[in-house]
Amino acid sequence: MAGRATLRYDQDQDQDRWYVTMANKRYSVHCGETYRFRIGGHMIPCRVALSHDWHVWTPDHRFFLHPWETYIVEEVH
Repeated sequence: MAGRATLRYDQDQDQDRWYVTMANKRYSVHCGETYRFRIGGHMIPCRVALSHDWHVWTPDHRFFLHPWETYIVEEVH
């Protein structure tokens, strides 16, 4: 996976999951993965984590992923 993608929540029949979709392919998101999230018009490097809920760590902040939102992300190499 390379380039810009979307991060979305999907509650399927077996499990609740966050997925990154790019070029019509879906990739499961795993705890500890890093992406650049589009925040306020800027691409900010972040790490995805799971405690009770999925959340994202930026260099200075943490925010929770909302299941009804779609996030623009890029893979961090």
